[in-house]
Amino acid sequence: YGALSDRNFIVEETPLGTGGWLNLYDFQNDLLVINGDIIGDLPLEDMLVVHKANNAVATIWAKFSEDCKDVGTIVMDGLRIVDFKEKTAEGTGIISAGVYLFSPLIKVFSKEFKHVSVSLEYVIFPQIARQGRLYGCVVDNKWNDVGTIPKWELYNDQNNMGDLE
Repeated sequence: YGALSDRNFIVEETPLGTGGWLNLYDFQNDLLVINGDIIGDLPLEDMLVVHKANNAVATIWAKFSEDCKDVGTIVMDGLRIVDFKEKTAEGTGIISAGVYLFSPLIKVFSKEFKHVSVSLEYVIFPQIARQGRLYGCVVDNKWNDVGTIPKWELYNDQNNMGDLE
């Protein structure tokens, strides 16, 4: 999907939420975005196939979860994402795994939020879904949310990583 040496980092002057940074980055090709609090076997080739085949503005790695009480769920019609239920559902469901593939067209949906904090999950993704251009790639690869100290410690224990110093 491109050389690993082609990484770029964005430094925000003020926190811009999960979506405000989009206006700080000028990209001409598809962009892979990975949340910093997940570890997993990323289905990049599968995501790219779904993204290109559907001319998506954004494609989300989605996966089935047995316990959705602390995460948002995704409502899908085939591969198309039609709605989000952000951290309100309990039980099982399809969730975002925190890996996204964006086309440059995503900037059309974020341009009104220049230098303003905005949420991908609550604002930008629902706009794209209403336009029928948001897709999910449902793959059940290994995935771990390590976004809190207890979750990180559990991951370390389960993977025999030992103490980190």
